Amino acid sequence: MTYVAWKLSGLPIHRVIGSGTMLDSSRFRFQISERLRIAPQNCHGYIIGEHGDSSGTAFMTLAICKLLVLFESMHQIHELCMVLHS
Repeated sequence: MTYVAWKLSGLPIHRVIGSGTMLDSSRFRFQISERLRIAPQNCHGYIIGEHGDSSGTAFMTLAICKLLVLFESMHQIHELCMVLHS
């Protein structure tokens, strides 16, 4: 879809941004809200990259109720991933 938008728009490639991970980001925020039992609109975080296997979670963007969540180690991030996937 992004490729088609770029071709049809006639814009330079650096002016066209895709939204392939928007749905993934919404799912991520929903999973966090479910685990914390808070409203999804109070969870903010993003999945970045191309949609699919090359995407990843931008954990430094995770905020709950406008408070940035800071992780002290990769172990904490791994634990969060395990909880979300269980």
